[in-house]
Amino acid sequence: MIARTMELTISTLSGWATITLITAAGLVPLVARIQAKKRLPTESAPTRTHVLLGMGVCIVCFLHTGVALPNVGAPGAAAGGMLAMIPASLGFALLIAHAGLGLQLRRQKLRDRIKKRRMHTVTATVIFLAACTHIAALVTAK
Repeated sequence: MIARTMELTISTLSGWATITLITAAGLVPLVARIQAKKRLPTESAPTRTHVLLGMGVCIVCFLHTGVALPNVGAPGAAAGGMLAMIPASLGFALLIAHAGLGLQLRRQKLRDRIKKRRMHTVTATVIFLAACTHIAALVTAK
């Protein structure tokens, strides 16, 4: 019983760490762009920070998924049901695509940069909304 409680705690902590990193990674380019009043070059310090935070998001998200999946039958997780699982699965899949787009954007001579940048923004928004839906379903579950 103690091990299951510890796993749920690790699952909860890793989940909150994931959404914290997602928020931080998203705010870095937004704040930098507002301050600079233009889009930043790919080699700028805020862009590098965004990339590092994004890699951290991937690592913590994979950890969260690995710790949470064995606890899907736990009362708190089961109460969230499919309303929690579907956005989590969508966000997880999109995170992989988002990271791929982000790594492509690091290349200086990228074709279709505007299209890739827009897709990077769209996937980031959907990931954030999926994470918020996942959290809301788990927090409000009874």
